[in-house]
Amino acid sequence: MVTGIYPPDIGGPASYVRSLAQKMSSLASVTVVTYSSVWSHSLDKEAKFRIVRIWKKWPWFLRHGLYAWRIIWEARRHDLIFVSSTINGGLPSLIAGRLFKKKVFVKIVGDYSW
Repeated sequence: MVTGIYPPDIGGPASYVRSLAQKMSSLASVTVVTYSSVWSHSLDKEAKFRIVRIWKKWPWFLRHGLYAWRIIWEARRHDLIFVSSTINGGLPSLIAGRLFKKKVFVKIVGDYSW
């Protein structure tokens, strides 16, 4: 699962991805790749799935490069890619899908006119 926001950050997409990942983890192996405002991984110990956090305070070129690389790296281990972040995660996820012949599902969230 690819998302731009995940708890402890607040928002609908963050809550949605966490709930979906919890439910899906009982059926399959789940990894969430996300940007994060926190550096600590101690929040993730209770989760029944992997969470890969890319720290938001790194310089933009490093942050986006690492995010794309982790999406591509994680895609090879999973059967499909679920994208909840069309702007940041869409292109790397499509590249990973093509590279490894994986199905890519994109959920358009939010209203970009805001």
